[in-house]
Amino acid sequence: MLLLMKYHLVHMRKPTPACCCTLLHTANAVRHGSQKISIRTVDTDVVVLATAHFATIKPQELWIDFGTGKARRFIPVHELAMTLGPQKCTGLPLFHSITGCDTVSAMYGVGKKKAWQLWQTYDHITTTFASL
Repeated sequence: MLLLMKYHLVHMRKPTPACCCTLLHTANAVRHGSQKISIRTVDTDVVVLATAHFATIKPQELWIDFGTGKARRFIPVHELAMTLGPQKCTGLPLFHSITGCDTVSAMYGVGKKKAWQLWQTYDHITTTFASL
C-alpha cells in the first residue's frame, strides 16, 4: 500500500488494518498542510472509508489509485463524496460491511450491485445506515 502526500511518500509494508493507518496518515498530512492527496491501494475498504471520512479529513482533493494491471484506475474521492452527499457517505461503511467486506461474508444471492440499486430505490434507508 502506498500513500503519496505533498512531498512525502509513505509505504505501508504490512497489510495490517491498512485502512485505519492510511486514513490517519492522510489526516495528519492534511493537518500539516497537504491539500492534494493520492493513496495507492487494492483494498476496497480503503476506498469506502476514505469516502466516508472525506468530510472529516477535509483535503482539497483526495485521489485513490485503485486496482492493478488493466483494471487500475484513479478514483476522485472528493467528487464521489460530493455526489453521494454527507448522509450517504456516513452510511457507506455499514452498507459495505453488510454486503460483504474483508471481515464479513456477503449475503447469499445479493451482490453489491443489487444491494446498491435497492439502496437507491429505498433512499429512506440512508438515515438508518447513517445513524448506526
